[in-house]
Amino acid sequence: MVKLSFLLNGEPFEAEAPPSMSLADLLRSIAGMRSIHLGCEQGVCGACTVLVDGGSARSCLMLGAQAQGRSVTTAEGVPAQHPEFWPAIEAALVERNAFQCGFCTPAMVVCLEELLAGDKPVSLDAVLRHLSGQLCRCTGYTPVLDAFGEILGRAGLSSGETSSRTPARQVRSHATKDRIDDRGRFTRGGGRYVADLALADDVLAVGFVRSAVARARILSVDLDSTRRAEGVMAAFAPEDLESTLRPLPVRYGPGRLYDWQLLARSSVSYVGEPLAVVVGTNRAAVEEAIDLADIEYEPLSPVVDVEKAREGSPGVVRPEAGTNVLFSLKREQGDVDGALVGGASLEARSFADIIKNSI
Repeated sequence: MVKLSFLLNGEPFEAEAPPSMSLADLLRSIAGMRSIHLGCEQGVCGACTVLVDGGSARSCLMLGAQAQGRSVTTAEGVPAQHPEFWPAIEAALVERNAFQCGFCTPAMVVCLEELLAGDKPVSLDAVLRHLSGQLCRCTGYTPVLDAFGEILGRAGLSSGETSSRTPARQVRSHATKDRIDDRGRFTRGGGRYVADLALADDVLAVGFVRSAVARARILSVDLDSTRRAEGVMAAFAPEDLESTLRPLPVRYGPGRLYDWQLLARSSVSYVGEPLAVVVGTNRAAVEEAIDLADIEYEPLSPVVDVEKAREGSPGVVRPEAGTNVLFSLKREQGDVDGALVGGASLEARSFADIIKNSI
């Protein structure tokens, strides 16, 4: 354990944490900052964004120890930075419908605070660039830009320039006026999600050893070092769960049913495919133990081209399915032959709807 001392939302904060604990986990589990949301834990989604010494940072990519002696600001601390202006900020976010599920909202508020702390006018294009690291699956971003533009304008920090990528709009985005408890619940990081549920002290943590390669044969899975790691209660490879781990019947298309192995046995078909299960006393112990697993692969060429995949080249992604083509469907409506004969012109094309172009 390491002793840490830093400013958290303007107040002195001290804690002891494992040296490998991320800043995100420290803020959530020790400091109780529930505005920190963990989406990808790879620095991609932006949901864990905080300000460190005034600059935005992905707290999932920082160690808690890196906050030593620094100043960290989360969404919970932003209202105190603008006690008189905050009601207008909150009103703009709510009335412009700048959030729906609210999962990304605290990180958006933190990014807004970084803009408000600046001393130069900001264009809408600059706002777009500033928010480019914040993923939102709900709003389409336009309501967020509307709200930010209004807030920056009221703060005297808007350059008045519209974005070259977003046409100027005459109609305001708007929200239902009586959304329940929006003010404070999402804008201040008060939304509650599954990961925020309080668990009993004796609840164990579970994690998966996952494939580091896209496609390969599994030559061996060695969990000896994982099992000896501090805080680990058990570690299971597929053969350890032979009597209890049953395949999941999966249906793809008409009449297609095959068994999906919950833990890969002989081969892996994508990065992140589960290979083994680790059970421990806490999440940090499980994550450290997972890194000790020794997996030996025979790499195979990944399937990355859809047209080649239809022909089974360079291989079948899911061997238990026997083919990369889940199902084929032919549909005709009306007098197709008559329309072709009587048409003024005839053009033939192939259309592809690619849901996932790499595996």
